[in-house]
Amino acid sequence: MRFLFIVVLSAVIAAWVNAQTLYGTLVGNVTDPSGASIAGAKVVATNTATGFHREAPTDDRGGYLFSDLQPGTYRITVTAQGFAAFAQTDAQVSANAVLRADVRMQLSTASESVTVAAAVTALQTDRSDVRAEI
Repeated sequence: MRFLFIVVLSAVIAAWVNAQTLYGTLVGNVTDPSGASIAGAKVVATNTATGFHREAPTDDRGGYLFSDLQPGTYRITVTAQGFAAFAQTDAQVSANAVLRADVRMQLSTASESVTVAAAVTALQTDRSDVRAEI
């Protein structure tokens, strides 16, 4: 009888106690300067203390999600084609908490140069006749 009472009491107490999570979550949206979402951007979350990193692409709405991250300080880097790389340091992920880190990307500056080279053909400027050799 005593054993049954302990089992029932444990079940009732377990229903009242909230579960605790040992991990944190990092979420956010990646947008361009006009506020439009950027799909397919590469987001990397790196734990600065351990060097552990995870990466994920943004979805069609520009959102990303890292669940089950160990608590700690993270560095968030975002890269996308046509945009300057973004980095945020000191993102503090806590256990049993959700950290939102939205990113607004800036357009990259063009650092390309185009060189066109061709062989120069000699013009005959002293005579006005046209001729071709066969």
